[in-house]
Amino acid sequence: MAATYFLSMANVHGGAERIGLHTADLLATAFESKCFLNRALKPHTALLTEDSVIWMKIPGSVVKISRNPLAILYYLLASIWLVIKHRPERGAVFYCNDLESVIMAAAAKIICKARIIWHVHDVYKLEKRSTRMVLALVARITNVLVCLTGRNAERMASIFPCRIEVVPNFCRLEPLEGARSRVFQQNGEIVFGCLGQITRWKRIDAAIRLVKALNVEHGVRCRLKIGGSALYDSDRQYQEELHQLSRDTNYVEWIGPVEDAATFFDGIDFLVSFSDNEPFGLVILEALSQGVPVISSDGDGPRQLLTDEVGLILAEGVHSVKHVRHYVTSLEASSYAKKSFACTKQASLYSVELFSNRICHEVGQLFMN
Repeated sequence: MAATYFLSMANVHGGAERIGLHTADLLATAFESKCFLNRALKPHTALLTEDSVIWMKIPGSVVKISRNPLAILYYLLASIWLVIKHRPERGAVFYCNDLESVIMAAAAKIICKARIIWHVHDVYKLEKRSTRMVLALVARITNVLVCLTGRNAERMASIFPCRIEVVPNFCRLEPLEGARSRVFQQNGEIVFGCLGQITRWKRIDAAIRLVKALNVEHGVRCRLKIGGSALYDSDRQYQEELHQLSRDTNYVEWIGPVEDAATFFDGIDFLVSFSDNEPFGLVILEALSQGVPVISSDGDGPRQLLTDEVGLILAEGVHSVKHVRHYVTSLEASSYAKKSFACTKQASLYSVELFSNRICHEVGQLFMN
């Protein structure tokens, strides 16, 4: 059996990287694969043995091609270095967790006849000419495309002629057993929550405006808890804008970095996720696993995860305050409890066992072929 390699060039530990590092551990255990990882991920790789990882120091200016298109040249040169330095076996399988990793495997594809699996964690704007050009280049060397949702798979099929498989992410939290400890509308107040990286495309400002409108214009007593932190300078500027937006209010509570997501979810009634076209939404899945209904903007991930029984998708935009008001105020404790139970049942469909089996199957298929 040929060798396998896992590649991830990311420098932040977000949802895609958490799934990616689980995949890296899975492949290292099942196929004794080597992992090429950005050194910035080192604090989060406790599951991986040191001898299974090859650390790479990636300059921050070239970490994401979407931020710097010239980074393509860096990764093409790195792909040549990889072949010269590590001499992958002929027919090796490269499992790439991001676009940059696929380009880094290009030389191995050409010289060593490597097979490439790209696990797509993003939703690319195909109407942009530059994006289509990059993806068309990547499509020429990709053997299998793994997408998180059926909608994204259909979209990518217009560019990628290779086999495309849909493998949804899994929930890392243990599903809640029994009823929630929090009473719905405890103390006569509805508590919304936002959790995750604080960045502009997450549209936390829309959540703040929603809660403000519900309190001031519609007389709904509610509060918003915000958990998470900003990782980039531009995100810190956005966080400062959010602080200015929520200043002089008593209905926005800043939690900061959250170590225990289950405890955070136990303190809210609804998760609010207003991201611009969420690729999957791990935080949505985690909220469902804890029995928390979700109010979300439209996107690939919410369409995959949410049904009428477990959440509300605002297809008309995130400013549908009247829809949200009707949704949250029409629920009584008993109907909320039914929704909560339906949430945990929905989350159970996305198990780590199912994910692991699908990933091992895809790698095994390439070996068989």
